[in-house]
Amino acid sequence: MLIQLLFILFLSFFGYFLLIKYAQKLKLIAVPINRSSHTQEIPTGFGIIIFFSCLLSTLAFKPVFLYENIHYFIAIFLILALGLLDDIKNYKPIIKVLIPILAYLFLYIDGLEIKGLGIYLGHTIEFNNIGSIIFTLFALVAYTNAFNLIDGIDGLSGSLGIIILSTFAYIGYSNHDEFLFFLPIIFITSLFVFMIFNWNPAKIFLGNSGSLMIGFLITILGIKSLDYIQPVSILYIAAIPIFDSIIVFFRRIQNKQHPFKPDKKHLHHIILSYMRQDISKTIFIMASIQIF
Repeated sequence: MLIQLLFILFLSFFGYFLLIKYAQKLKLIAVPINRSSHTQEIPTGFGIIIFFSCLLSTLAFKPVFLYENIHYFIAIFLILALGLLDDIKNYKPIIKVLIPILAYLFLYIDGLEIKGLGIYLGHTIEFNNIGSIIFTLFALVAYTNAFNLIDGIDGLSGSLGIIILSTFAYIGYSNHDEFLFFLPIIFITSLFVFMIFNWNPAKIFLGNSGSLMIGFLITILGIKSLDYIQPVSILYIAAIPIFDSIIVFFRRIQNKQHPFKPDKKHLHHIILSYMRQDISKTIFIMASIQIF
């Protein structure tokens, strides 16, 4: 497996320089706006590099794993494609809701469902078939977009992604679950390369193609991990994006604003203001909270 991880590192580094070279032609450039933390145009879309580094390395070293889990790779690719189009054309937020629903069709074939929420006050909360599908769709759409919303300052999405994926990799390793161990490990490897170039001041951005994809992947792993952990544990494992999006959405609704209207009032923006715009300290605090 070590050789495969080294191959992913090579592909990710190579892909970075390739993306930097052709980003302008591909229109994968993040132009600064009033909400931006950067003041100049920066290439975006590193999610493409992450996905294809993981895909090609798996095809080369573990083709059986790829074949057995092809539905998952197709679903993840659909989310990547959505994010890529959004990076280029900036679609309306409703698209970010519809595409995860379409992607779930490939996961439903494999039987991916949340069938219950565990035991509370002595009562087991279970869903019927329709309820299970609806709640699974809700979880996929909600967390995919929640992780996308947390991607607001250099290094944050990569740090949180690595921490959360590492937790699922540990659960997979502890329970001898190849899917739950292998998939997060290969994505973590490519994310490390991304972090090198995304650390403040960032030279590349994850883009919607990356943040939506990582959020979707985390949701898949969270559902798969329910074979070994209680459902409420997911609230801790993936805490920061969940609670940040809940607080932001309720505040916007309370202020009679559209829940998807962007602003600079996320948790990381608040901490950043207390840290006198010190991004490194803000990342350290956010990562520490997520680890805790």
